Amino acid sequence: MEEEERQDNHFEVEGSYVEGDAKIDRGDFVGGDKFVGLGGKEVAQILDVLFKYFSQSYLKRPEQLDRVLGNYQKLHEQLYEWKEMHNHMDRILQAFEQFSTQVINAGEPLGVRELHNLWFPVNLCLDNLLEWAKKINCIGKSFVLGEDGELRGEIWAIDLENARKEIAAHLGVSSDSPGSGTLPGGPRLIRRLRYYLGLDANWWNGLVDLARRFRHIILQNMHFADKRLRETATELYHVSRGTLMR
Repeated sequence: MEEEERQDNHFEVEGSYVEGDAKIDRGDFVGGDKFVGLGGKEVAQILDVLFKYFSQSYLKRPEQLDRVLGNYQKLHEQLYEWKEMHNHMDRILQAFEQFSTQVINAGEPLGVRELHNLWFPVNLCLDNLLEWAKKINCIGKSFVLGEDGELRGEIWAIDLENARKEIAAHLGVSSDSPGSGTLPGGPRLIRRLRYYLGLDANWWNGLVDLARRFRHIILQNMHFADKRLRETATELYHVSRGTLMR
């Protein structure tokens, strides 16, 4: 009798079994190796939760439920990456505001050391953004510097790197690592030296133009990240509203 009761209380599925009376409303048993380690009571509780939030039409078609849950996961990962992009842009903007305020609104030109000190935190924030951009998975192509020296990835990462290099070259500092020193001699270096000798008044105006352009790129990309963040959140809401039972 005990053996019969035990047999009535479980069933085998490919070498695994679920103990207890795991039933859904129609009286169908649920089994499979994915429930190994769970008792029938636990499986029944999981099904109760699914029925609480999802229409039975989804549970009748497992592939449809799988697609919906996969979509939830994708949208949440996108939300996270758009949020991270916004945060990186915000940190760059805050660091750059100190630089641009001193450059664009300066009553008189600043010394080279002061300019380098103001640029250092901006360059550091840009390094952090581009390192993060190498690891994105859900909001676009990862940022890569090819062996041929060509930049590949999303246009916002490429634009920022190119704008960073323009300012760094104009200042005569390396854009590869913050505070790593001055670049070798060249036309830009000669112009900078001529400026500080009072022989090239246009060097400072060129720096002001580069600062304004860089600020525009940062704000443009921050607005883009915010827009995509809102759109993704809205899409997630509509997906949830269309599939979850309120």
